[in-house]
Amino acid sequence: YHVVEMRSKTASPLFLWKKRVEWVVERAVPGWLYDWRPLYTMVTFSRTPYHVAIERARRQDAVLYSIMSLAAAAAAAASVAAAARLTRRLS
Repeated sequence: YHVVEMRSKTASPLFLWKKRVEWVVERAVPGWLYDWRPLYTMVTFSRTPYHVAIERARRQDAVLYSIMSLAAAAAAAASVAAAARLTRRLS
């Protein structure tokens, strides 16, 4: 799983956006609330068993993709609203 991620996904714009969102969440969520750690960190810098790290990464990915979907929907709504305002101004 980790090797596939590092080999084939790192050039994807979606993957790079996910990593940016993950970085923000990792710093925004206090450690006492939830110990958010990327898969790479869990595998490389901890003694977390690999199967536990994979399962935890899958749960965290579900949360990240939800956050990203909400952000994309908000951006789309903002774009539609801006286009509507511009159309009204021009007419």
